[in-house]
Amino acid sequence: MSTSNRIDTEIKNKKISVFNYDEFSNMTKAGEGAFGIVYKADWKTGGIPVALKKCSNFSTKELNTLIKVSFHSNINRFLGITKESSNKYVLVLQYANQGNLREYLKQNQNFKSLQWKDKIQMALDITCGLKFLHSRNIIHRDLHAKNILVHNRTLMIADFGLSKQLTAESSSSSTVYGMPAYIDPQCFKRIKYKRNKKSDIYSLGVLLWEITSGYSPFLTIPHCIVVCKIANGFREEPTINTPLKYVSLYQRCWHDDPKFRPSVDLVFNTLDQIANELSLNTNFNSTSLPYVVFNNEKNILIKICQAYLKYTNIGKGFGVEKNKNQAFEWYMKASKAHNLYGYYQVGYCYYYGYGVEENNEYAFKFLQSAIDCNIGLHYLAACYKFGYGIEANSSKSFELYKQSAEEGFVPSQYEVATCCRSGTGTKENKTEALKWYKLYQESGGEYNVSSHIKELSKEITLPMKKRKITSTFTARKREETGKKDLN
Repeated sequence: MSTSNRIDTEIKNKKISVFNYDEFSNMTKAGEGAFGIVYKADWKTGGIPVALKKCSNFSTKELNTLIKVSFHSNINRFLGITKESSNKYVLVLQYANQGNLREYLKQNQNFKSLQWKDKIQMALDITCGLKFLHSRNIIHRDLHAKNILVHNRTLMIADFGLSKQLTAESSSSSTVYGMPAYIDPQCFKRIKYKRNKKSDIYSLGVLLWEITSGYSPFLTIPHCIVVCKIANGFREEPTINTPLKYVSLYQRCWHDDPKFRPSVDLVFNTLDQIANELSLNTNFNSTSLPYVVFNNEKNILIKICQAYLKYTNIGKGFGVEKNKNQAFEWYMKASKAHNLYGYYQVGYCYYYGYGVEENNEYAFKFLQSAIDCNIGLHYLAACYKFGYGIEANSSKSFELYKQSAEEGFVPSQYEVATCCRSGTGTKENKTEALKWYKLYQESGGEYNVSSHIKELSKEITLPMKKRKITSTFTARKREETGKKDLN
């Protein structure tokens, strides 16, 4: 029986709604994935916008999955099926009016408006949808931010092209599909690894992190390198001001060993507990220090501040400033007196909106004024790196990081090493990268860079050994040729 006939049979048996193709108008391309193209269209009869998914390889598998799960509020709803003029089947799905999660988080105003209760609810939405899938013994196998849709601020799991019904006969998958940053590391380490529920949990962990950061994982690292890094245990750093329990949860989710990853039920229950704790702790967003982590390189400010205070010994006797408005006023007075630390603190306040309205451009301006102070120099480099308040410029960022590093500022030494290794803002230079990683380690840097030093040492040593072998071989050849000529 042909695929088309099988689908016809499924439609009859399952009583699937079938629409005439001419019921849809004003089609515009909304997105494209590995398994098809999605169009937004107006459904004339229903009077609502819908999504039409034209599958590149339509099968009864995705259709059956959609039928089983589409009535759940956190699953993209399946409305029916239609046939276009070429006689190809097209899925009719609920249209998500706020796009996918990646697009939603990239819109600055969306992310800025999110309170912690909103972020936890987003995490609960995804987890609730996955919990339902796993209760039906369905693994998604391709969870990532582009397969999570947002409709009226409710998140829904979509795209079941790679999903699989778990049975005793489920076969192994020898091909790794999907976006590398979200894929179970075991897929990269074991041949024909069979993805399971714990593979979905790994992907969920990455999504939970992404909701707190607002950007995609490993944003500046090429996919081919991401695969190697993930396989070797590399993960993203927690974002500043994240509840510790939440960090612990997603770090367990993306544990390298699947047996240490929690079940989806445990993830859901933990998120629910965090939501309840946050609702009771009304001061979380401002002063709830026990719930906060301060170790995200992308939000480097707190670490730089701590390192700077430690380096200059000016942090002794400092406590937590309770009146941020008053603190900002004093920092502003200090900056007007051309106090470099005052310049830095004003930039800090503008960047995070402490005691004043958040303004990246003003943050950049005051950090520029603090350029003679290493802490300001380092963070100015971060502004150029990520495009905060000014157009991103990796070359300028590297130049500033290097200047700061050469003047002895430890966090900048790590940045220089990373840039030299990846070739970001400068030419790739493994020898230089190794030098700066070693200096960073000797200076008591916060990160454990032993693995970087070990990897680079091998990468540098191997080519040297090959050159020596080649050189010896060539010399022997010349010697033999010379002897033949003499004979």
